[in-house]
Amino acid sequence: MAADAAGELSRQIASGALSDSDLKAYLEKGGMKPFATRQANLSLLKKWADESPQRRPYFLLSKAQLIAACVAKFGGSQSSSLLKKIVEASFMPRLTTKGKEFCKSGHQLERPFGEKLLKHSKEGITKFKVEELFRVGLVGRADAMYTKASTDFIGLAIIDGVQ
Repeated sequence: MAADAAGELSRQIASGALSDSDLKAYLEKGGMKPFATRQANLSLLKKWADESPQRRPYFLLSKAQLIAACVAKFGGSQSSSLLKKIVEASFMPRLTTKGKEFCKSGHQLERPFGEKLLKHSKEGITKFKVEELFRVGLVGRADAMYTKASTDFIGLAIIDGVQ
């Protein structure tokens, strides 16, 4: 599906102009199993349409299917430890309720921690001088979609007189 067609599909989904028969046809064309509700199907189709054309064929694959696709594309074996580690590292495990609580607490503490770091730096408590902190969220490389990191802050610091 061309980029402009995907954009048109996203607009149709957002405006509610997509008929049930068209929705079903798009789901089948994309190899997606329909959900029981129209809203869930629209949500899935929108996520699929928002992906880049290069990523769409892999959008619904499980870990095992993704490993098999990588082996078919790049060679090697399914038992290749490097390939398995790369794919497995691409999937986040589901968090337990306790894990979700810890994650939420960590996110809430990011800003106070940054502010305390700046304060301690101004007071001379730290080993280096932090000039400024910037919140950036998820960062990645446009030329390497698999390279992403969640960053709390990027700081401007002076270490041993070097900025």
